[in-house]
Formats: sequence, structure tokens, C-alpha cells
Amino acid sequence: MNKAITSVWVVLGLVCSSVILPALAERGEKAQRFLFNRTDMDGDGFISEEEFTTSQLERFKKMDTDKDGKVSFEENKQAIEKMRERLERFSR
Repeated sequence: MNKAITSVWVVLGLVCSSVILPALAERGEKAQRFLFNRTDMDGDGFISEEEFTTSQLERFKKMDTDKDGKVSFEENKQAIEKMRERLERFSR
């Protein structure tokens, strides 16, 4: 379990540093709201620790396209590109 959580944090760090943070700075509140709402699963206006953890694990599973329990550089690269495309759509 600790290995999975560590992997999630590594992936989260890579995604944040290369996609989310620059996109938020450029795209503003619309992109921020999209990302927040995506994590606020019960729609109560807050992100609980459980929602955050669940959301990140789901993202990890989506990134792991070959389902080997690990995210390769290529899988990460593809996930970043998909995130950029989604943020682009929501920031118009």
C-alpha cells in the first residue's frame, strides 16, 4: 500500500509540475474550478482527504494504460497531453 501511495505522489508531482500548475496560471479560474470539481466527488464544495486519495488513485489507474501497476514515462507523457487537451477545452 505504501508503495502505491508513493507512486501516486510521484505521478501527482510530475503532473502538477508539468501540466496543472502552468495551466492554472495561464487559464485562470475556469480551469481551477474544473479540477476542483473533478476531485470534489460529493459536490459539497470541499475536498476531503478521502476524496483526494480516491481521485488520485483513479487518475493513476487511468494513466497506467498497460495495467502493470506502474506508470512509465510514455504513459505519463500521454496523460499530460490528455490533461492539456482537457484544460484547453475548459479554458475557452
